Amino acid sequence: MSQSFLPMQGVRVVSLAVNLPGPLTAARFTELGAQVTKVVPPTGDPLAWVSPGWHDALQTGQQVEALDLKTAAGQARMAQLLAEADVLLTAVRPSALARLGLEWLNLAGRYPRLCHVALVGYPPPDQD
Repeated sequence: MSQSFLPMQGVRVVSLAVNLPGPLTAARFTELGAQVTKVVPPTGDPLAWVSPGWHDALQTGQQVEALDLKTAAGQARMAQLLAEADVLLTAVRPSALARLGLEWLNLAGRYPRLCHVALVGYPPPDQD
């Protein structure tokens, strides 16, 4: 992609999508000029275990933060990231997001400019 055509330049993305479609999407956002912060669990990204080379290539140019979103400190850091973000990218079951307080209805009220891109396998009622 030409460095002169970066349609997502200036867009800040936070990615919680560690399953394969997520890293591919985040990599494409990065190629299009977005600033991507990838949030991984404390144990790391499972793709790094399966295919380290591909994992490294997909996260090139991204900031990576390991956060435990089940802790107050992890939730506080996530809130900071979301306060500055334009897009939240997820590939997580809606019920898991809800347990973390990251369901869309909650986020939309707290971060009115945030856009949520949810990579899901099935529509309701089979989304979980």
